Amino acid sequence: MKEAYEEGRIYGPHLRKRSHENFKEYVYFLSCKNQRKLFLELIEDERIVYHAVMTGIPNLWVISKEEIDFEDEVEM
Repeated sequence: MKEAYEEGRIYGPHLRKRSHENFKEYVYFLSCKNQRKLFLELIEDERIVYHAVMTGIPNLWVISKEEIDFEDEVEM
């Protein structure tokens, strides 16, 4: 675990200051059929603040500046 942390494969917790009352972030935990494909597509999306592939259910974590419709990507 120490090696993975030092190599940057895992990260510690993040603290963020909420500077303004109207500053919003949208957090999504998704269960996708192909989470790696969606992850790579989201790299280019400037609305995305942070995203990560996870194991289990859910398998994708997304934080964005704007509300995003992931309806087509989510498994039911």
